[in-house]
Amino acid sequence: MSRLTTVGESSAALSKELSDFLIELSIGLHKNAIYPPGHPLLEGATAGIARRVESLLQDRASLSLGVARQQLIIEGVATDENNPVLRDLAQRLHRHHLGAVKFTQGVRRKLQTRSRLLPSTPGAVQSRWALKAPRFSSNGRMSVFFR
Repeated sequence: MSRLTTVGESSAALSKELSDFLIELSIGLHKNAIYPPGHPLLEGATAGIARRVESLLQDRASLSLGVARQQLIIEGVATDENNPVLRDLAQRLHRHHLGAVKFTQGVRRKLQTRSRLLPSTPGAVQSRWALKAPRFSSNGRMSVFFR
């Protein structure tokens, strides 16, 4: 039985591209939390996330991100829970009760039409950005959708 490894262990390491994407996602979510809708810095933050994820989706059909309380799991590798940026990202997503996020083709268009990447407070539903209930397909895959 295989086990997940954390970044820094010898058997598996997070690629630079995945690590850069997680850092960009963390920065973008942080900016979305502190700046009001329409702020000029939000457009750049959202574009940065979209650019990174589109680059990653050139080599794969989708990119799944698992969320635990203190760390993330991406491409079967658990992030280092001692990394403060990635730990904060995991905690932020966990507070919003997200267990997994799946990025697929067309994510740039979805990101550009949102006023917020996440509601400003966990559990809050905003009119333009609301998570729908996760759906499970017959093969056991879970997808999280947005309105």
